[in-house]
Amino acid sequence: FCCSNNINMNGELLTEQEQQLVAELTQKLRRDINCLAETDRTAKRRALERLRKETVDKGEQGNIPAAVICAVCENAILKPVLRLMSDSVERCRCLSVEIVDKFLNIVSYSSLRQTLPYIVPSLVARLATPQIVETSEELRLTMLELLVKLVKVADERSRACSDDSVEHAHMLSGYMEDLTNILVRTLVDPFHDVKKISCQCVHILALTIPRQFQLQAESFVKPLTVCLAHQHSKVRMEALRALCTTILRGPVKCIENSLGPLAQRAFDTTPAVRVVLLECIARLLQEYVDRYSFHHRLLPLLISGLTDEVEEIKLKAKDLYLQVGAQYLDENEQDMKDETDFGERQYQGNDELQRSVGCCTLVQRNLSKIVAPLLRDMQDWTLTTRVKSVSVLCLMLGLAGAQSTQQLPSILTGLYAAGADEDQAVREKAFECAEQLGRFIDIDTLCGLVLAAVCTSCGGKSKLSATVVVSASSAVSSLTVLAHCLHAYNAEDRPKDAVQTQLKKTIDMLCRDAVCHCGEENRQLSVLSVISEVFGLATVETLGSLSLDVFSLLVKMLSVAANETVLQQVNARIAHQSSLLGLPSASELFAEHMAAILSKLQDTSSMTSSSVLSLATLSPVLQGAGRAVAG
Repeated sequence: FCCSNNINMNGELLTEQEQQLVAELTQKLRRDINCLAETDRTAKRRALERLRKETVDKGEQGNIPAAVICAVCENAILKPVLRLMSDSVERCRCLSVEIVDKFLNIVSYSSLRQTLPYIVPSLVARLATPQIVETSEELRLTMLELLVKLVKVADERSRACSDDSVEHAHMLSGYMEDLTNILVRTLVDPFHDVKKISCQCVHILALTIPRQFQLQAESFVKPLTVCLAHQHSKVRMEALRALCTTILRGPVKCIENSLGPLAQRAFDTTPAVRVVLLECIARLLQEYVDRYSFHHRLLPLLISGLTDEVEEIKLKAKDLYLQVGAQYLDENEQDMKDETDFGERQYQGNDELQRSVGCCTLVQRNLSKIVAPLLRDMQDWTLTTRVKSVSVLCLMLGLAGAQSTQQLPSILTGLYAAGADEDQAVREKAFECAEQLGRFIDIDTLCGLVLAAVCTSCGGKSKLSATVVVSASSAVSSLTVLAHCLHAYNAEDRPKDAVQTQLKKTIDMLCRDAVCHCGEENRQLSVLSVISEVFGLATVETLGSLSLDVFSLLVKMLSVAANETVLQQVNARIAHQSSLLGLPSASELFAEHMAAILSKLQDTSSMTSSSVLSLATLSPVLQGAGRAVAG
């Protein structure tokens, strides 16, 4: 060793009395020190036990000055003890680690600087090899805990001895490569506790020597992402924390290679892991240097917490997102001054997030980059991914408000597909998304696109067909999306005068044979849902002008009703129409439109069954008119 044995714990020279104690204690322990080189395992074990008792134990107890123990260990004991960390006898290896561990409790700054070149390589030899050389899991764990302690003590001693006016290199700076080699290997150790401590050590190391850590940060990403899939939840939690710190302290490739594995943890079955994920994502959104470039990748992960099945996690996600939004607003105060001063009407809602200018603006400015990946995930083969994706989209549409208009065609296409999903949960969330659109989007734009989709999916043609991508199997879902859009528009108490033109176009579309002449129950129920929403939004004048068309549509549906349920629903709509028009009964409605219906039947009596009003319509007309026909 390069001697610093004449320096005490305070960095001062040892007194003559202390130097004499060092010499006496070294002489007293000479026989035990020599026994460490013996081949007799019992002799080595007993020598280690006596050395521990006479040196580091007494140093901890204060029986002998710590400076004296440090000098004795540094000069005579530590080097042969470190050799025994590779001894064939497990007990000897364990005792040698204990002595080093206790030595760190009393070590001075100068002693630690002198002994690091021996301690670190000894740990590298036991922990950083391609193949595991330390067969004892518990001893590997103990050695790794020793490494964590070494990093902490080195940092404490460095800070205590540093001069704020002069920048000194950290004593661990030169050992970053060795420490990396150890941790990269122990992160993939088969023992779960070793993995957990390794993750903690990565986190501590990143905070201790950030400059040197940045150069090695990429090396930790792959083993940490492997730990994210470990069967023990505590390992996954520690891996998340370590990966987050690695991303914050590392180059941009770290976050690029980590986002996929991080997204998978949003589906973790353990609530505690999901909470840690949300904390890490929020931390990245607030602290990562280039966070603005990754808002579109990180926001969906944080917002996914708002859809969690555990209420406490929902509240946690909400609180974190509000903090992120508040910081974003502070950082862009000048840029968003008009929105904060004059945007009161825009940022109103039942939810606190919708009233947060920062939270809403974050989504609005990144929605164009978020929608496409979400829509892809809504078609994923796993149910959990589809449900989570459509749930996140629903929340984002509520936060984006009218700003989602530019992405409306692609959003609607995704909703038509999700509305036809085999799982009810996906369908319900897709229709919730439709209601969000109905609350905020211009009704002319929205209805124009949806009506074009209805026409296309039912085999018809529309002026907007070129901009609409929808399959024939999506007829029911496109009709249901239309019904939910109209329902949300009505629920928000938006001006009814603006929607009257679209209601007329809606009824005109529904009256087409391609739409209403179908024996499929779900299609018929969807058409009836749209009719109900039209009734709720139409003014008295519109109801009067559409009375014959709506009545003709309902009569057609009577003639092709798939079952008794549909028949009852059609009759209920006829009764509702009669009530809205102020007629005492449905028979009066039949009587009012009897002449017009019979005239159309007469005009089409020679046509095929695909005509606008087939002869099959005559039977329900005659049955419904009752006394009006007899008269």
